Amino acid sequence: MTADSQTIRLSDGRTLGYATYGAVGGRPVLYLHGGMSSRLDIAFAHQYCLSENIELIAPDRPGTGLSCPQPGRRLLDLARDMKALADHLQYDSLPVFAWSLAGPYALACAFAYPDTFRRIATIGGVAPLNSQEAIKDLGLLVDRLVLTWPVSWKWLLSLLLASTGKLPPSILKFQMEREVNSEPDRAIIKALSISQGTRFIYESVKQGGDGIIADYDAVAAPWGFALEELDCELDIFHGELDAICPFKHALHLQESVKGSKLHVVRGEGHFLLHRRLADVLAVLLAH
Repeated sequence: MTADSQTIRLSDGRTLGYATYGAVGGRPVLYLHGGMSSRLDIAFAHQYCLSENIELIAPDRPGTGLSCPQPGRRLLDLARDMKALADHLQYDSLPVFAWSLAGPYALACAFAYPDTFRRIATIGGVAPLNSQEAIKDLGLLVDRLVLTWPVSWKWLLSLLLASTGKLPPSILKFQMEREVNSEPDRAIIKALSISQGTRFIYESVKQGGDGIIADYDAVAAPWGFALEELDCELDIFHGELDAICPFKHALHLQESVKGSKLHVVRGEGHFLLHRRLADVLAVLLAH
């Protein structure tokens, strides 16, 4: 079993897959991956975390990567899985940072287990997607498609998403470059090797497209808590040039979560972690 392909058995019999990057036994941090992604999208952080004595733990959500499906799951179900992972690793508390679609999942962890997941950072995180306008504002076509696809035709959407895993890596990476609208994001994706820019996507559809659909469905459904109910230390990082998740999502989170702090990252877009990982982790681990 390699560091990026570890598993545990959950109480209901499901398997939860996760990766660890950086320094084994270092300062622990939990990372939650973006949409149509997997535990592998943060692999670039390994060397930095190793040099800074940080152990970065990156799980797959149900139905993606190494994690078994969980039909009908909601945000708070994922929170229970993350608590089980923290208990398995024998961590009483874990700071969490979450990218993009994973923002709501991190907030669910803070709501359900405030003693374990008190320090939270979102990066380009989405606010509640409770209107058609909020969905239409999202910058990626795949996000809009998954969130608006008719329920009776979800089987077809699942097949279409799974077919992404059949694309040649060079074509998949080219499509990613073409899809993003901000220059900083395009430059970051272009600089990635073909493997770096595609491996995490292939892993996300290894089991088919159902896990990805479930991932988005959970975010679009009622969250099971209100932002105003959260009692956590929340830092909101958002690139000023983010064309994938509009800046108003960050403002909504700041206005709704008492005591939260908004960090406007100048000159960066949605993929700011590739250049500003040190800044995010410095804030998250400051306490």
